[in-house]
Amino acid sequence: MSHLLQFSRLSSKALQRKGVMPLMLEYPVPEETGPYLVSSTSSVMWITELHPNSTVKAAVRETTPGNFFREVIEAVSAMGRQQNWGNVHPLTLEGVRAAIQHVASYDLDPLELLIPRAHPPGGDPSSPDEEEGDVPKAVRVALMPPELRPLIEDAGLPFRPSVWVPDGTVIVVPKDRTFVGVLNQVTPKKIAGVVHNAARGIGIAQAAGSIDATRA
Repeated sequence: MSHLLQFSRLSSKALQRKGVMPLMLEYPVPEETGPYLVSSTSSVMWITELHPNSTVKAAVRETTPGNFFREVIEAVSAMGRQQNWGNVHPLTLEGVRAAIQHVASYDLDPLELLIPRAHPPGGDPSSPDEEEGDVPKAVRVALMPPELRPLIEDAGLPFRPSVWVPDGTVIVVPKDRTFVGVLNQVTPKKIAGVVHNAARGIGIAQAAGSIDATRA
């Protein structure tokens, strides 16, 4: 799957040393990149104040990485509009360019696009998608929603179709996801994560009505 954040699995040995399943994980974050978005017991939550040693705590909860990434995009879209971060734009040629320029302005190059995955008739929409490097470009193009093709071709950036990206949405992120945040797979069914650069590291171009485009 094309991940929104830097992804890693906690080793079973690390969990065994603790003796119990952790309820929270602690993450060091840069002081200058707040606010921070963390996993909560039921969804995601914004954090503005740090714990000692510049850390935040994120809840371990049962969900899939894809569902968590979608929650992050919904929250970042809503907060970006509310706070006028300049990271959320209409799904037009100009809007995609503006979303790219927003992330690029923080010197986070190289960038890439995360896009919805088209599902041909008879296809399985629940089947996992693959990393860009695992499939030929022709196959990835076939997974591109036709209505997004002019926008993506104009952008001229690498793109990754992914089942968790909402329809009518193009997401701009640094290729190095450590600039955006971290997601840990704690068990096969539980995750914890933090977005430590939401205002700078995620650009969004979205059609009216997609994600929570009307919520501010």
